Amino acid sequence: MRIDVLPLRKVPSSISLLSYEVEEPVVYGQLIEVPFRRKKIFGIVWNTSSSYEGVVQPVTTVWSSIILNSIQRSILEAIQTTHGLIGAGLLAAHLPADRVLKSLSVVETGAKPFPTEPQTFQWYGNR
Repeated sequence: MRIDVLPLRKVPSSISLLSYEVEEPVVYGQLIEVPFRRKKIFGIVWNTSSSYEGVVQPVTTVWSSIILNSIQRSILEAIQTTHGLIGAGLLAAHLPADRVLKSLSVVETGAKPFPTEPQTFQWYGNR
């Protein structure tokens, strides 16, 4: 399956989305790792049915974490349209370069001190 990916790093202004091939099923907003210019970078699945016809590389890693929901996408698209910005640049501006991917656990307010099933997400944290 061919997908479009919004990279989580600053890219040239001529690039808005990247296309890749993925074997396993993915959903919109899912965190993935892809090859880009001899490096591996993180990205978000933006579209699960890409219309790009050229040669594409395979996705390196797929995480189960959904880190961008439909409301966040709508806000990002509105900012892109009104200010003429690219989504990758917008996200990169809010993700400092000295951050690395870490696992975060989210626990409901008022839960026991050690919940049996906290929600775990992948996101950027301090080195």
